[in-house]
Amino acid sequence: MRRHPIIRFVDRAAGRRAVVAHRPRLTVAGVVETLQDNSGDVAEAAAFLDLTVADLERVLDYYAEFRHEVDAEIAYRLEVADREERLWRERERLLARSR
Repeated sequence: MRRHPIIRFVDRAAGRRAVVAHRPRLTVAGVVETLQDNSGDVAEAAAFLDLTVADLERVLDYYAEFRHEVDAEIAYRLEVADREERLWRERERLLARSR
């Protein structure tokens, strides 16, 4: 935490997550995903997340050092989202058949 003072850790149902210290609901994984969704435009992602560019760059410093952990969290989130979407589609299909 001394090397990355902008980062804190919180325990959540899915495990320990790295978050932005002054925005504890904003995970490092969420910041990285937003940056990727904005084609790597740091200024645009920072504005969208209501962070300063300097803060976003500090989060990226953490990501650079612990990329494997953050990428694993992103992969897990995508896996859960895919599974939930498949379940929802199957439920909708079953409901449509019963009508």
